[in-house]
Amino acid sequence: MEKQKVVIVGASHGGHEAAFEILDRYKNVDVTVLEAGDFVSFMSCGMKLFLEGKTTGMDNVRNFKPEDLTKVGGKIFNNTKATKLNPDKKTVTVTHTDSGKNEEIKYDKLIISSGVNPAKLPLPGIDLKNVLLMRGYDWAKKINDAQHDDSIKNVAVIGAGNGIAAAEVFEKAGKNVTLIDAGHKPLENYLNDDFTDVFEKELKKNNVKLAMDTKVEGFKGNGKVETITTNKGDIKTDLVIIAVGITPNTDWIKGAVDLDKRGYIKTNDYLKTNVDDVFAIGDAIFPFNIPANTKVPIPSAIAARHEAQYVSEHLFEEKPSRPFKGIVGAQLLEVFNA
Repeated sequence: MEKQKVVIVGASHGGHEAAFEILDRYKNVDVTVLEAGDFVSFMSCGMKLFLEGKTTGMDNVRNFKPEDLTKVGGKIFNNTKATKLNPDKKTVTVTHTDSGKNEEIKYDKLIISSGVNPAKLPLPGIDLKNVLLMRGYDWAKKINDAQHDDSIKNVAVIGAGNGIAAAEVFEKAGKNVTLIDAGHKPLENYLNDDFTDVFEKELKKNNVKLAMDTKVEGFKGNGKVETITTNKGDIKTDLVIIAVGITPNTDWIKGAVDLDKRGYIKTNDYLKTNVDDVFAIGDAIFPFNIPANTKVPIPSAIAARHEAQYVSEHLFEEKPSRPFKGIVGAQLLEVFNA
């Protein structure tokens, strides 16, 4: 009997979990994981620990090594970017970014775990040197180099959500840190006043300057960033870290898979898309949130892994024996001693 071809797009938490679960659960399967980047597979949620020197190195902040998958019978192709889904042919068109060559890869079952991209501010000067994003392997290296660069003294972090991690890292590295956000308080989109007040006090106590109710309008500098222009005046800086959220990495499936107005993948109660034999998991979907009793975005490694386990268990059922029950979505957040 010919092996069932399972293709997984994305090698991070969800893709990793699905690949190993499927290979462990089924015998007659051919599992291929496609990873757009060169490195397999960096955990952005571990970036803060790496930047604080609490890991054994950047190359170890990962879910697995390619050889871990090949040892159990799977295949992984890095530098392989999915660019189009062809439901009529049951293929994924990919571009091998190291050679520029295109290829169509056939699937019997497809699991989309392509995740999200860091949101980038479409503002004047965004391409200046020392304007960095806080997500992914390549950005982690640049941020780590920057925190050890003695010529960088003033650091501005844009985004008082996940950006508080960058603010803490650079304050501990001896930099003068300004945390900028258009909201009234740090983390106000996530927490109520009882908690935001705690974080606000902790940041101020540790010498992080807060620039709240501040809208960034652009960046200026001679080759590299020197000034952030805002609605409240200019802020001098040697480095900018942008952490203003995420956008779903779904442009490549537009027109083939149903997306909502923000580009997130629509799935049913079984994590299936509108396309036969195509499932979606991870940060680019809205899973069912048990406490909220509705579907909401939950960008979380644990969430992606639970979704991957469910899909793996029911992958070959005509109709899954049970729906995906959902997740709680609890996360841990810390800053300095809070």
